Amino acid sequence: YDGGMTAEVYGSCFLSTKEIGFRVAQLRAAKGMTQEALAARIGVEAETVSRCETGHTSMALANLARVAQVFGVGLGDVVDCSRALPLPTETTESMDIGRIYLSMSPEAQKVALTMMRKLAETFPGPGSG
Repeated sequence: YDGGMTAEVYGSCFLSTKEIGFRVAQLRAAKGMTQEALAARIGVEAETVSRCETGHTSMALANLARVAQVFGVGLGDVVDCSRALPLPTETTESMDIGRIYLSMSPEAQKVALTMMRKLAETFPGPGSG
């Protein structure tokens, strides 16, 4: 154990084992998932998730990619300190809406945005107004 001082390079940002583990823990907690449930989803022992989250060991890149997939984020969201983690209130559905919107032509984006604004006016959500 190196006290979390092992640095992994991703782009121009250095992340320690502890920082990566903290980001994994944040993603897991935001989704209300246990370490055991995450371990089962990515095919590792719960102890592996625990040791990663506490910075005692680094997780294999392939497993970090599986973590990202489970939470519907990119691998960069897990390992790149220059990226903000997705907000805890961000759902898979809201991320899907963003992906769909970005895949549209500019003309279709304008129509979709107009429709979404009208829906938001008609069916206001919590915290609006």
